[in-house]
Amino acid sequence: MAQSQIIETVATQRVVLREDIGDGVTRFDAIVAKADYVNQNSRMYPLSVLLPAFEKVNGEVERHPGAVDHPDWGSPDTGDLGIAWEKFYAQGTDIWGTGRIIPTAKGKDLEAVMSAGVLIGFSTRGMGTGEEQLIGGVPVFVLQQFELDGVDAVTRPSVDTARVQNVTKEELSKLEDQLKDALAALEAVRTQLAEAQSARAAAEAALAAAEEAAAGLRTEVAGLKALVAEHTATLAQSALSTKINLLTAEHRFGAAIRSEVEALAQSGIVTLDNVEQIVARVQALVEAAAGASNSGGLPRGNLSTTEDAADKGGLSDKQLAELAGTGLI
Repeated sequence: MAQSQIIETVATQRVVLREDIGDGVTRFDAIVAKADYVNQNSRMYPLSVLLPAFEKVNGEVERHPGAVDHPDWGSPDTGDLGIAWEKFYAQGTDIWGTGRIIPTAKGKDLEAVMSAGVLIGFSTRGMGTGEEQLIGGVPVFVLQQFELDGVDAVTRPSVDTARVQNVTKEELSKLEDQLKDALAALEAVRTQLAEAQSARAAAEAALAAAEEAAAGLRTEVAGLKALVAEHTATLAQSALSTKINLLTAEHRFGAAIRSEVEALAQSGIVTLDNVEQIVARVQALVEAAAGASNSGGLPRGNLSTTEDAADKGGLSDKQLAELAGTGLI
């Protein structure tokens, strides 16, 4: 497969000016190529193809200077040179280059542009072969072999993403100050978060204590309610007994009446609301029983169903049945 000439303007991120080491030469680092992504020309350079090409150039890097605004093709004229590359290296899928400014007219122009903070880009020149593949449903030319000739600076890259911003020493100082401020703000937020977490823990502990106290109070209230209910029942029983005693105190059969009524009270039949009626009924039954026993233990009169109530000691059949049910006759 025949090799094709390829000029690629590569999207980069930044140019970083190096500290002056005292030799009066301006050095910089910049991203000069990117691997494993589809670029604006619908090409993709696998890292396994791109990195060996740069490593090969590292072996004779002095023979691959960079031009300022690269030529259409071939090696640049000496008047176009502005960069002496020192090395290329990979960080992830990014290929970085370390270079120094050649003090030609174009090199000095490039240094001035960098120092002024004008956006700069970098382009590669080389020969390569590959094949078209579908990536995400889009045809992409994937390089299978690539031979790098040089890397040039581009002051007017045709693609916006190929532009990079120069970072001067002054700007780096400002960035360091901004980083310090950001770190201080982060520390303040962390302190606030720690205080909030501590306050939350204290609130949760207080809530747990309150819930425990509430549970204790609920238990105490339940106990008090039980005591009140018990006391209320005792008072009601006492009041009922007192009422029964008052209603039967003057009656000659008071003891018998009280005994019957209290037995009915134990079963829940007698209450304060109906005690007077029950006592009156039992009293009538007891008196009737006593009257019936005056004639030798037999009730007066004929107890046949045809005899009226006056001949039955003043009791009806229903009253006699009730009396018999009490066990008094």
